[in-house]
Amino acid sequence: MGKIETRVSTRGRAHVRLRNDDIRIIRLLEFGAFERRSRGGWRFGTKTISDAVAERLISSGRAEIIGDRLQLTRREAAE
Repeated sequence: MGKIETRVSTRGRAHVRLRNDDIRIIRLLEFGAFERRSRGGWRFGTKTISDAVAERLISSGRAEIIGDRLQLTRREAAE
């Protein structure tokens, strides 16, 4: 597994360096939200991701949880 680097910005928000696989997940989030699975994790069609991947995306500020859906933050969706 690759190492995850964390650094803190001047505003106090932690920035997490994403893995290459996370970029693919962000691309899927551009098409729609992941839904929470009853057995844990998240799914988009047949693609599933773990809670750890979702947490990395949230920590990096790229995704947010609204209800039972993991989606791009409004800032990311606008870009």
